[in-house]
Amino acid sequence: MKNPIIEFKNFSWKYENAQDFSLKNINLKIFEGDIIGVVGANEQGKTTLLRCLNGLIPFNWRGTLKGGVRIFGKDILQGSIEEFSKKVGFVFSDPDSQFTSTSVEEEILFGLENLNLPIDEIKTRLKWAIEEFELEGFLSKPPYELSGGQRQRVAIASVVVMKPYVLVLDEPTSMLDPDGKSEIFEILKKLAGEENLTLIIAEHNLTELLKIAERIIHIDKNEIVYDGDVQRFVDEFDYENLQIYMPEVSQVFWHLKKQKNIPFLLEDAVGKFQK
Repeated sequence: MKNPIIEFKNFSWKYENAQDFSLKNINLKIFEGDIIGVVGANEQGKTTLLRCLNGLIPFNWRGTLKGGVRIFGKDILQGSIEEFSKKVGFVFSDPDSQFTSTSVEEEILFGLENLNLPIDEIKTRLKWAIEEFELEGFLSKPPYELSGGQRQRVAIASVVVMKPYVLVLDEPTSMLDPDGKSEIFEILKKLAGEENLTLIIAEHNLTELLKIAERIIHIDKNEIVYDGDVQRFVDEFDYENLQIYMPEVSQVFWHLKKQKNIPFLLEDAVGKFQK
């Protein structure tokens, strides 16, 4: 069996001045090529888990750490954000929070220049990012003048262009309309296939997430309560207690499975589902 590229062992984390742990006894292995959806209600620990994947926790947040995390074989406490970020790229839910430049082109170039790459390599990667994310007409524009979907494409491009092995996204479509959500997930699916990226995506929009995820991690009450196959997650989900908004089609079939008197009139069906 292949070795994990990221591994949590009996890991717990509590933010400074917090009363309770935000993550409790996490045991988790992430392998190269995984496409993982991280799901759960608000304030259950999803974002905290993601922050541990490239060293944002414990280096950017103070708190109490128990257990351990290894990133590409190195203990998280023995490395640095700079070191881990070269292998694990991070995209925030609000793209504006990660922008540092006054134009789209400068934003994409920023990370490449920090890597001290040769000029020819920078030009090659910039050209690739512009074409891959369809940014040709926006290079001179400030990112804040773009639409939500365009800004998110720039944010993802500025991370992916640095060629990380793992791409972590914290609710990348939370600020987008339905078309924008679909667009971003199409890009992620394409990147996973073409660039062999390991993807870890925390997302409330399960309709799009379940289309590309191959594995689901469900966090509830700050613990992992499910880690496994997508279909089994959908089949075994507790639809009586909808803390996560499952796809409507899944909810419909679950309700139908429970029915004894199947309605044949639309108005009767609507009445049953409203109860």
